[in-house]
Amino acid sequence: MIGPLVVQVWVAGVVGLLRRPQWRPLRALPVAYVLICAFLLLSGGQPYYTLGLLLAFWASGCVVLESWVGTRSSRWRILAADVVVHAAVSLLLALPIVPEDRLAHTPLPTVNQVTRDSVGWPAYVHQVASVYRQVPVSERQRSVIVTGNYGEHGALHWYGRQLGLPPAYSGHNALWDLGRPPDTTATLVLVNYAGARVWLAARFQTCRVRATLDNGVRVDNEEQGQPIRICQGPRRPWPKLWRDFQHLH
Repeated sequence: MIGPLVVQVWVAGVVGLLRRPQWRPLRALPVAYVLICAFLLLSGGQPYYTLGLLLAFWASGCVVLESWVGTRSSRWRILAADVVVHAAVSLLLALPIVPEDRLAHTPLPTVNQVTRDSVGWPAYVHQVASVYRQVPVSERQRSVIVTGNYGEHGALHWYGRQLGLPPAYSGHNALWDLGRPPDTTATLVLVNYAGARVWLAARFQTCRVRATLDNGVRVDNEEQGQPIRICQGPRRPWPKLWRDFQHLH
C-alpha cells in the first residue's frame, strides 16, 4: 500500500519498535499488525485496512533512516534516487495520467484495482438511463432503480439526476439501512445481480435482461458485463421483500 521501493523504511521502523528500549511502550503495534493481517486473510477483508499501522511503522522508520543516513553523501544519493523512482511509479499507478482509452493496453488495471474500478462510470449511468427509459411513462412513478453495490449506487447518485433518473436504492452494506423502495413500487430497474436468475424468479413475476454494462474502453473491472434488468410484479410486499436484498461484503 505504501510502495515496494520503500518497504525497507517501514521494515526498519518495525525493527526499531522491537529493539529500541525507548520505544518499548509501542511494541504492541507490530504484534497488532500480524494479528490484523491474519484476521484479514481469514475473513477476506480489504488489504488497505492495515494502512493505519503501516503509517505508524513508516513514521518510526523515518527516524531510523535519519540516523542511518547521517551526513554521508553516498547514502543521501541512494535515498534520493529511491524516492524519485518511487514517486514516478506511484504517480503512474495512482493518478489518472494514462488516457482512459489507452489504459487497457497497459498493466496498470491489473496492478491497481482502484484504477480499473475508476473507469466507465458515466457510461454505465447512461446505459442504466437507457434501460429506465424503456419503462412506459405511465409506469415510471411506480418504478425505482436498485443496484448491487455501493459503487453503482454512488455513480447513479452523482450522474443520474441530470439524466432524469429517480433516486437509487441498494441493499449493499449500510445502504440497506437508508431505506427501501416505496410500497407502491411495481417495476425495478436492477443493476448487477449476475447469476441471480433463480433468486429473482422467486421474487418477481418477470425479470429480463435489457442491457449489459460496458465501459467502452475494454477495461475489465467489477462492473464490466454486469446485467441491467427490468423486473416487474413483486411477489411479496416490499417490507418483507427488501430483507432479501441485504448483503454485506
